[in-house]
Amino acid sequence: MIVRGEVIDGLGGKPFRADVGIRNQHIACLGTFDPARARKMIDARGLAVAPGFIDVHTHVERNISPRVEPFTAPNFVRQGVTTIITGNCGRSFLDLGKAFGRLIAGGTQVNVASFIGHNTIRQHVMGDSAAPPSAEQLSGDEVAGRGGNARWCAGNINRLEYTPGAFAGL
Repeated sequence: MIVRGEVIDGLGGKPFRADVGIRNQHIACLGTFDPARARKMIDARGLAVAPGFIDVHTHVERNISPRVEPFTAPNFVRQGVTTIITGNCGRSFLDLGKAFGRLIAGGTQVNVASFIGHNTIRQHVMGDSAAPPSAEQLSGDEVAGRGGNARWCAGNINRLEYTPGAFAGL
């Protein structure tokens, strides 16, 4: 149980003093409770109690192992971040299904979502070519951007000032 904290619930209202009951690592109740009934008590007097934060712009692809092993993110956890979004600036894993398969199998300290990067797809299809894509390459671009990635992808992201995206026509 977390007692006497100022709860910021993420709904836009003012913080309010409340106790938070935890059962099986999940929030079970919110209100005023008898701390003597808790197996473990954390006194949050003078502290804010808030849901996990979302970091919407991370570049953790290099930190996610190509092997199945736990993905640890203590730097995010210490800041209260529980969800990270990667695949920003037009770069991502090309095969999100494979990357998320490893995360699921190995476990992770935080929730992870990813965009599919335009630069990643373009480079896969065209290398670093500055030429406009052919109809065949555009078809390959579409396949790389959808395929099995659709299940795992939070969206497509472009960053046209970086190569090879800088060569894309508008």
